[in-house]
Amino acid sequence: MRTVTILLVLLSSISLSAQKTIIPVTSSSDKSVTDKNILTPQQIYFPNLTGAKINFWNTDATHNYGIGVQGALLQIHTNDNTADIAFGNGSSEAFNESMRIKGDGNIGIGTPSPLAPLSFANNTGEKIIFWGMDPAHNYGIGVQGSLLQIHTNENTADIAFGNGSSNTFNETMRIKGNGN
Repeated sequence: MRTVTILLVLLSSISLSAQKTIIPVTSSSDKSVTDKNILTPQQIYFPNLTGAKINFWNTDATHNYGIGVQGALLQIHTNDNTADIAFGNGSSEAFNESMRIKGDGNIGIGTPSPLAPLSFANNTGEKIIFWGMDPAHNYGIGVQGSLLQIHTNENTADIAFGNGSSNTFNETMRIKGNGN
């Protein structure tokens, strides 16, 4: 976290132009900037051009980890399709991962190895809540020991199957909340 803070403080004091600006950071243990003397962060401006904006690490001239911009698209990228992007908390050295986007596009929530476009951790409980923020009463999908659950918020609500979209739904089957 200190490395990121140091980098942000350094970046906040410069205005970036179309030329490449390199800011050396010697190590993550560099304590020359402490919490007591950090400057108030300013906005960082990049040229109004598409392309690479921040390059975190290079493997060569065309393969790097960074952030870029193209027309109506913010890009967060790795060096190739076998590298992943992970989200979590802690530090780089002690990282607690909560979500991963694999280089092949699969997303893992609670798992670093998603086997499908969307994979969840191998534990029981709620997996998706579609509506309702009450943990005991919502519309969603859950898993309990050898049981896939598709549920509503109460026994008077139904589950319908059909085609079309939510606004133009053609119902073909309904399971009533009471089981009929």
